[in-house]
Parts: sequence; C-alpha cells; structure tokens
Amino acid sequence: EGFSSFAGLWYMQVAKNDTKPYFAQLRRWKSDILANGAKAGPISMGWRVTLVRDGGVDYQTVVYYKGAWVLHMLRTLMIDLKTMNEDRFTNMMRDFYKSYEGKYASTEDFQRIVERHTGTSMTWFFDEWVRGAAVPRYNVQWKVVDAPGGKFQVHLKVLQEGVPESFQMYVPVTMPLADGGVVRMRVPVKGAGFEGDLPALPSRPKDFIFNDYEGVLADVSVEHL
Repeated sequence: EGFSSFAGLWYMQVAKNDTKPYFAQLRRWKSDILANGAKAGPISMGWRVTLVRDGGVDYQTVVYYKGAWVLHMLRTLMIDLKTMNEDRFTNMMRDFYKSYEGKYASTEDFQRIVERHTGTSMTWFFDEWVRGAAVPRYNVQWKVVDAPGGKFQVHLKVLQEGVPESFQMYVPVTMPLADGGVVRMRVPVKGAGFEGDLPALPSRPKDFIFNDYEGVLADVSVEHL
C-alpha cells in the first residue's frame, strides 16, 4: 500500500512536471501522521496497528501514508545533492520491481535491494522508519558567523526530541548565497541533536532551509538568531 501511494505521487510529479502537488500531498499526509505520533505503532505491524490502543488507529495513515513517506525519504537520501541526479534511487526501484515482479517480497528483501544500491547497511533506517514508530521533533537555531579569508559559516544548533537516543538521520540543508550560488549538504543529526559550524561558504547565505525537500518526516521549528 505504501508503494502504491508513493508511485501515484511520483507519477503525478513526473506527468505534470511539477513538484508543488507532490510536496503538498506529502505535507497533508504528514499532518495525519504527526497527529497519531509514535502511539500509532510501526508500519511493520501491518493491520495490527489498529489494535495498538483503544479505538485503534487509522491503518491508512500508518501503512499507506507513512509507507509512502518512507520511500520519499529514501529518495531524498539517495539523491546527489551536487547534481540533483536521482538515478541511484530510480535504478534501485527498477531493480526491486524486476527482481520481485509477480513474487512475494518482504521488507527484508526490499532492504537488501536498497543496500545493493547505497553500498552500505541500511538497517538503522529500516529499524527507525519501518520497524519503529518514533517521529523526531527538530528545534533549530542558526546564525551566520565570519570565517577566515572573507568567508562565512553557519553555526547550527539542532535539538532532537521525541526519539530514542540512537535515532539518526541525515537532514538535507539548502543555503542560497548572496552571489547567486546555492550550497546543499546533509547534516547528521543523532541522539540529542547537532551543534557546530558548517563548512565555510564563499558568500553570505541569504537563507537557511533546514530539512529541504521534506527530506525527513519530522516536526520542525527554525529560529534565525
């Protein structure tokens, strides 16, 4: 169900050549997911999520909507932020389809295909987003500081809440620069959060977009100091 929901979104984006409806729908689904919170239970429980608490929860929200979100987060994790090339994710999805067309595929089967294309273990990701139910809250503060050689740096502080201490994600950040350039990177946020100076920039950033592309299913608040 999660795959079908995501496939519909992806097709709509490609067919219309427009990302706005794609992200608008993701945000609508996110509102429903955040309303349930971790009490909804993990995707891996399937139909059993309706038994997690009195009155049950919305199966469609957990399995259809959050399942689609998991695929979107994988898409964002696998994109080349320098070129915005998405071949790695697209090839992974094609590989999964061809490998299991007409067959039963488990979550573990899909994880193996993902790892084949990322070249690294993705157990942490599947433990958090498929076998786990926690959704992070990010309280973000940022400011621009001078760096040697006439350059600039963003000092970033991220407080992560609502998740286990081992929880980690690589959050996409975009910084449009005063000279017309754009810098994109991923910030590793783990445990209590992150604090430090990001790599030096050749020009002063005009803005700081944390969790760009809705890269992480999260509740985010951002403050510019």
